[in-house]
Amino acid sequence: MTTKRKTLPKIDISDLYDAGSKSRPKLDQAIGRACENFGGFLATGLPVQLQPVPAKVGKLFALFDLPRSVLYKMGKREMRSTSKRCMRGYVDRRTGGFAYNEIFDIGPEKPVLGPDIDGIELVTETNVWPSTEPAPNWREEMIAGFVQTEALGIRIICALARYLNVDETAAAARYQNSSSSMRLLKYPGHATDSNSTCHPAESCMHNGQKYNLIGKEHTDNGGLTLQWQDQPGLQIKTPAGEWLDAPERSEGLSVHLGEALETQSSRRFVATPHRVLGRNTVRHSIVFFLEPNLFSSIKAFSKSSPDEYPNDEETYAASMISTLRNTGRA
Repeated sequence: MTTKRKTLPKIDISDLYDAGSKSRPKLDQAIGRACENFGGFLATGLPVQLQPVPAKVGKLFALFDLPRSVLYKMGKREMRSTSKRCMRGYVDRRTGGFAYNEIFDIGPEKPVLGPDIDGIELVTETNVWPSTEPAPNWREEMIAGFVQTEALGIRIICALARYLNVDETAAAARYQNSSSSMRLLKYPGHATDSNSTCHPAESCMHNGQKYNLIGKEHTDNGGLTLQWQDQPGLQIKTPAGEWLDAPERSEGLSVHLGEALETQSSRRFVATPHRVLGRNTVRHSIVFFLEPNLFSSIKAFSKSSPDEYPNDEETYAASMISTLRNTGRA
């Protein structure tokens, strides 16, 4: 007997793009309740430019077909100890550890500013691009995807602000001109080869079936994580401790919550633990980490606008620098 998969609630968010919609208050409540009760939701009704059609996805993931030498030159410190990069660039994690995949990260194309504190260079890195473009206009499409997904993330932050009855303008301002990241993730079909430490010992049981754990349970640092996947695998843990699958919908993005939003919401929302189960198939995922801007506070959202700026050591920048150092990525 096959156990029915329990999945994230699906919410059509198209009314977020219509400020005059009479149903938007109802949508705000649906988004807020889903985040509060389940840790996230699957956003459908996306604008056409945000729907990862197969041709666009294939073009973006052509990056990983480039020669190893090209990818290696973009390597982050996590992969290459001599690298000065820890936020933007390429990492090959197929030798095991925290996850079993290849990743490539970009941030805003314009330089990001931050407070004058020790280590600020770690979180204000500029993008690194391959010396050989994987496909025509590849870089432009990456940048456009970043800008469009960031705008959607801020619309969701505004919906959550309205749900919490805090100032929407002040909440949105915390996420504008930020150090957000967009990530390409490619998981190979098998996580059990002789070079990997992510073998069946790194596994879990779910619905009576054993899975390789190709992305260990963790929470994200920022505000929101928006993720598209072409194969099942991503799961989130609800505040009640139940694991839910993120449906693989070509026109949908799963949305879950980060640690910064937890404190900004006075812990009405809890950072969402999540993991990735391997199913012995190649899996592609595009992830957007919506981060607060580096000058902003991670304390509770303001009831009024403009928001009060924190001192330098209480900014999101200070929090991120501490996280990078504590996790050995800096």
